[in-house]
Amino acid sequence: MIPILPVLLLTGAGATSAAPAPAPLRSTLDRVAATVNGDVITLRELERAGGSALTDANLLPPGPDRDRARKEALRGAFDLLVADHLFSQQVKKLDLSVTDAQVDAQIERTIQAGELAQVQPEDVTRLVSGAVKLYAAIAEEAEPGAEIAPVIDKTISTTEAMVVACALLRAQRLNPFDLALWFQRTAPQRGHESPGT
Repeated sequence: MIPILPVLLLTGAGATSAAPAPAPLRSTLDRVAATVNGDVITLRELERAGGSALTDANLLPPGPDRDRARKEALRGAFDLLVADHLFSQQVKKLDLSVTDAQVDAQIERTIQAGELAQVQPEDVTRLVSGAVKLYAAIAEEAEPGAEIAPVIDKTISTTEAMVVACALLRAQRLNPFDLALWFQRTAPQRGHESPGT
């Protein structure tokens, strides 16, 4: 997988061409939904990227609200996939190669040196939004009782995890009670430990 952060820092966001939202999908068919400079986005990819938002929309009774929810879910998934393809193409075009270790080291240096002003908030928002949507989509397809590790062991502290978790809850206008209802929805895999402080 190509890290997105280095691309944002080195190249900036690429321009995207506007495209109409794909029509509602009645079934998961591996047909072409769109192309991005020759790269194909299939309907299967689109539905998968729609994640829980599309799943929730499909549970609504037929009508305008359901159609609107599906359109919004598919539009969000479409924009995410287009951005991912554009970033990947830009990396190939510039012949950039960045390892995971280099990304981790750069992030740590930025934090330790107090250079956070160099990081644009909207870039962080885009990264977190994309990561959350991708994680949710993969987690929805995981085996019952399994849980995909959201972070590499010991790479973040408990405080850092709580800061992000609380920010996500506030952004979606959720509260601890809502979190409690979801917390036991999927049992974690054995052997997963909470990151150290």
